[in-house]
Amino acid sequence: MIEPSAAILMKVGFHAGEEWNEIIARKQGEISSAGVTFWGYGGSACHPLRQVKPFAHQCEGDVAVTMLWTKSRPLSPSRIADEMSVDGEHWQPVPPTVRITGSKWALVLDQLDACEETIDLGAYEISVGPSAGKPASEYLRGQSDKACVRRSAVQTEPDPRTVVARGRLAKPWAVFLR
Repeated sequence: MIEPSAAILMKVGFHAGEEWNEIIARKQGEISSAGVTFWGYGGSACHPLRQVKPFAHQCEGDVAVTMLWTKSRPLSPSRIADEMSVDGEHWQPVPPTVRITGSKWALVLDQLDACEETIDLGAYEISVGPSAGKPASEYLRGQSDKACVRRSAVQTEPDPRTVVARGRLAKPWAVFLR
């Protein structure tokens, strides 16, 4: 059982025509060559400026990225990002040894390891955004696939989930992509 005090939870799996083990191997190679990797994502949760960066500052940068398995297999074509921005206004090229597919934002990670562990979502609550304070186990049911969470003062019903990879958030924590 892993028990980080602060984490970004993400549901993960097959993406852009790549199997899970291929994605992990590629991302670990990017960390080896570039010092970081960029974990792409989309949706409305975990906006880089409104949620991820304030959360990282609140946690003094000590944020685990905990990846939970999903069986979802999106088949839509995926664009490869050419540029990234820490503020959505000033753009620079994505490092040449990094590939980010099908995403509008990305978390910045300096560690990433596949694992087979468990996290109890009943011990966590949403930390930032419109759902702040909501139990993580309730929030991550159904359509919600990512969240910034912290350990809750109140334990809800245990909700163990399988963790398939763990990473560590690194500055600048999250970027915009195009």
